Amino acid sequence: MYFPKSSGFFFDSYCVLDLETTGLRPASCEIIEIGILKIRQGKPVAKMDVLIKPTKLPIPAFITNLTGISTEMVMEAPSIDEVSYWIYDFIQDDPILGYNVLFDLGFLKEHTRTHLPEPPFLDVLPLARICYPELPRHSLSHMTAHLHLYQNTHRAIDDCAATYQLYELCKKKLEGKSASQIQHEIDQFRQNRRPGRGSSNK
Repeated sequence: MYFPKSSGFFFDSYCVLDLETTGLRPASCEIIEIGILKIRQGKPVAKMDVLIKPTKLPIPAFITNLTGISTEMVMEAPSIDEVSYWIYDFIQDDPILGYNVLFDLGFLKEHTRTHLPEPPFLDVLPLARICYPELPRHSLSHMTAHLHLYQNTHRAIDDCAATYQLYELCKKKLEGKSASQIQHEIDQFRQNRRPGRGSSNK
């Protein structure tokens, strides 16, 4: 199972993906919420927002403090196996966009065993870095606060909305540049940034 890289940086129709999890490591942590925002011609047209009951309970207290998702909230929720088909049926062949999207895709690879499509994906984080290089940090929380976007709440569908708004702003800033020019700027930023600059944390 794998997700091939995107062949470009500009999409008008796509799905924005965000997950909330019980920790950072897919092998030992689990998904507790899935948010997907479907975009058509640059506008949101549908969404999927589902709480997931993990196999290991209770949900760690620090995760509840961060996301607001408690053990009680997921007790009657479906398992990831029960909703995996819905996820990929909703996404279908759309490109998948996200903020630090490899984190989310890593969890999907680990915890969904069937119905896995192979759409392209695009990480919005590197685009934010080159569009706003003057900022000391580029986490989604910092970007939304700086640009006054949809409030980043560490809930999946809210983070999808914030990522969508940020991506559309980046598209406007990058208009007229080729994919090779954008990739060069991303590579240059990675080479030049100071250690620790531009956290990829959500």
